[in-house]
Amino acid sequence: MSDRHLTACWNCETRLPRTAFKDYRCPLCGARNDPPAVFLFLALAFLGLMMGWLGGMAYGAIVRVVGWDLGWALAGQVGAILGAVVIGGLGFVAAFLLALRNAAANRDKEVLLRGAEIRRARAEHESVMKVTARSTGEPLA
Repeated sequence: MSDRHLTACWNCETRLPRTAFKDYRCPLCGARNDPPAVFLFLALAFLGLMMGWLGGMAYGAIVRVVGWDLGWALAGQVGAILGAVVIGGLGFVAAFLLALRNAAANRDKEVLLRGAEIRRARAEHESVMKVTARSTGEPLA
């Protein structure tokens, strides 16, 4: 079964199936089409929350067996907060660095010029098709 979701390039505005973008690069102009960096931050923050909660619950259960007066639920809550803060903080730094890398890669003059050329050629082709359709009387698709 093929992927039917279309992805648009930000540079040349080409719409192609998602599978055509190898390594998040547009096959026509070469621009990077990475997902927004905020998704990396949110994924790592959620991962930290879950790992911290599970680790805190395990720690609370072990400590309860040893005899300390610490419940597994309280330890799970503290672990969830600490995990979200620590791993979410690492995710924020990683997302910031990824955003900087994407911004630097998207300022490449050659890629921008290729995208402008593709957009110009597409607009020219569409205007020729409109003139041809008007002259022949065919409806525009």
